Amino acid sequence: MHPDITHVEVDPDRLSGKPTIKGRRMPVEKVALIAREDGGMVLLRDEYDLTRAEVGDAVRWYQAAAKLLAA
Repeated sequence: MHPDITHVEVDPDRLSGKPTIKGRRMPVEKVALIAREDGGMVLLRDEYDLTRAEVGDAVRWYQAAAKLLAA
């Protein structure tokens, strides 16, 4: 997708190949959608132990994918 996105991976053996946070079974789509909600960043940090960089990469990946699908 984008060379600056380093915290996202696509592994056919993890979640049927859906994009996930690298080394976790956490779907990028779920992270991006939670991040948009009020208090989402706090939830992702506290409950899922994600870093700001991981969440940022998930959001950028999700936005780029949505843009491609809309084209």
